[in-house]
Amino acid sequence: MLNTNMTTILREIGGLIEFFACMHVKNVVDMVIDMVISTIVFCGDEPDIKKGKPHPDPFLATMNRFPVKPSDPSKVLVFEDAPNGGRAAVAAGMKCVMVPNERYRQEALKIGVTQVLHSLEEFRPEEFGLPPFD
Repeated sequence: MLNTNMTTILREIGGLIEFFACMHVKNVVDMVIDMVISTIVFCGDEPDIKKGKPHPDPFLATMNRFPVKPSDPSKVLVFEDAPNGGRAAVAAGMKCVMVPNERYRQEALKIGVTQVLHSLEEFRPEEFGLPPFD
């Protein structure tokens, strides 16, 4: 189940309602699953991942799966909620926005991530060179 913050952000994605409305067509569902699965990296099955988080391997392996690979890891923006994920992103040289549980907030502030937010509603894409939400 999606929390309120995520639901608000998903509403901002243009065409999402129409997309889900057409999901009843089996070919569309199969196509979407194929697209998503080809970019998902499972740590236990990925030979490029020798060590899991807090090591950078999971993020670097994922970056190498992008259809258009970034020229540099610093061009990748990671969203994390866990300190070890934040450490992994920093170790990979990626920008990282953390939205930790309040009990991990102080730890998150010490990791060296790009931003620590209380909620995804605070995220401003234009701060990362992305188009702003409408």
